[in-house]
Amino acid sequence: MLNFKKILLVSNGMLEVKNSLKHAVRLAHQNQAKLDVLIVCPEFPKELSEYKPVFEFSIADKFKHELKATRSEFAANESDVALNFKIEYSSIPSIYIIRHIIKNGYDLLIKDAEKIDDERGFKAIDMDILRKCPCPAWISKATHKKDHEKNIAVAIDPLSPTAEGHSLSLHLLEISRSLADTYNGKLKIISCWDYIFEEYLSRNMSVKVDTDDLVKFVNATSQHHHDALNQLIQEFAITENYEVAHVRGSPDEVIPQFITENDIDILVMGTVGRSGIPGFVIGNTAENVLQNLNCSLIAIKPNGFMTPIKAY
Repeated sequence: MLNFKKILLVSNGMLEVKNSLKHAVRLAHQNQAKLDVLIVCPEFPKELSEYKPVFEFSIADKFKHELKATRSEFAANESDVALNFKIEYSSIPSIYIIRHIIKNGYDLLIKDAEKIDDERGFKAIDMDILRKCPCPAWISKATHKKDHEKNIAVAIDPLSPTAEGHSLSLHLLEISRSLADTYNGKLKIISCWDYIFEEYLSRNMSVKVDTDDLVKFVNATSQHHHDALNQLIQEFAITENYEVAHVRGSPDEVIPQFITENDIDILVMGTVGRSGIPGFVIGNTAENVLQNLNCSLIAIKPNGFMTPIKAY
């Protein structure tokens, strides 16, 4: 089970929250977790200040009706899923949200994705959250599928050179396995590999590499990656109801294509920052993948990740 105990549901007050609200209520009910709601609106115009109470009441009233319907869907009453509701205003909502998470120690953020013309990628607010949020961030894109129809995938790098990377991969498997069990039970594991010097060597006329040797190098790289992936899966002890896609190619091309071809609804993925570089809080590969996704995303940071945002 997804073992989250303090969940923050975020909205801008204008978007429908049915998808993210449903995820949040389900998890809070399953885990007996605390669920808080934070509505972050743009700075309210001073010239319209007299309308502010009515504006806030309308947002709260609409949310309460949606919450009541969602509780009913999971046969949960108010005591099962109790929550605090808060409306705030900020000209930089992503920073406000992250500071709120740091101050209150949430272990999961759930938010509907900002609407975007192209189905792929995420708007600036969501990207800022994905880059800098210290806890797992679930950015949900709308879907009309029923729960048992939703497809879950996880992207894994089995060859991380660090203990933090290895731990992250196991954590990704844990979350995705639990998430798949919550829906239809099926989990798709995708892992990409490549031999980046093959093209260089094959096109460099001054370096004469025997074709058979080059094929051996490529096959050895593939086998090494495949063995490491299998070892990781065995270490986590997944034994059934999963499929592995061991695909050659660049992750920023292969993963979005895999998502589309397999009709994936939720991808679980690590976003690994590089330490020692101020502001560099998400890996280049992860950044490129995110910009091409057309599904919901649960982004996980490695242990020890430090957000550049300060609480105060």
